[in-house]
Amino acid sequence: MSPQRPKLPSEKTAQDLARDAGFQLLVGQMRQARAAQARFAGRMAAAFTGAGIAAVYLVVSSLSE
Repeated sequence: MSPQRPKLPSEKTAQDLARDAGFQLLVGQMRQARAAQARFAGRMAAAFTGAGIAAVYLVVSSLSE
């Protein structure tokens, strides 16, 4: 068997193009999922921060009475 040379873009088969398109779709979906996870983490951090501030305020206000 002789080693295969890399295909030129014009020589790509339909199967190669479909594989490339599928890979690009998968990468795009992974990026969207990662962005959604980051948004969710940001919202959770904001909620916990807000809850912490409220708890500190309630403790301090109850101690000052």
